[in-house]
Amino acid sequence: MMKALFRTLFLLLPLAAALPAAAWSDMDADAQNDASAVVIPEIADLRAEATLARKQRLPILVMFSSDYCPYCTAMKNDFLKPMMYSGDYDRKILFRMVKLTAGKSIVDFDGNPVNVYEFAERYKVRVTPTLVFIDFQGKAMAPKMVGMTTPDFFGGYLDDAITTAYDHVRNGSTFACGEAHTRLTC
Repeated sequence: MMKALFRTLFLLLPLAAALPAAAWSDMDADAQNDASAVVIPEIADLRAEATLARKQRLPILVMFSSDYCPYCTAMKNDFLKPMMYSGDYDRKILFRMVKLTAGKSIVDFDGNPVNVYEFAERYKVRVTPTLVFIDFQGKAMAPKMVGMTTPDFFGGYLDDAITTAYDHVRNGSTFACGEAHTRLTC
């Protein structure tokens, strides 16, 4: 009996290893489908976002996105929306998005309008998707994440960056580029 059980487990092991990482997620299929309805708020007024971030003592994750970017869609649907849906990050970070659209402006931290491309240039954003982690003053609190490389490990890298940003905001410390993980950029 025990031998048959081990043989069955041994035969199923390669099948289990072949399953995609998403299949091992904590969320079941229904929860992942429900996460698709989550909306990542677009930044219109950085002053309002800064006020909220300061009040809650949280960093802001800003995803720079564009409509023509399939990797942006994958990042939102495979990582950010499920993270928001889980509720595990509600007290750790504010998820926000800036769509890089020609002619579009947002209200800057000082109350003046700023073109979204100028705002992106401030953080040396050259491609989408790019994630930056900032405090209520717009200072970087963790290394930015450019693109979506190594999808199997991306969630771990993202979680590390969120933790780094959270720790810096909570401790009132600043981020130094030397702290950057090798897969992240400053």
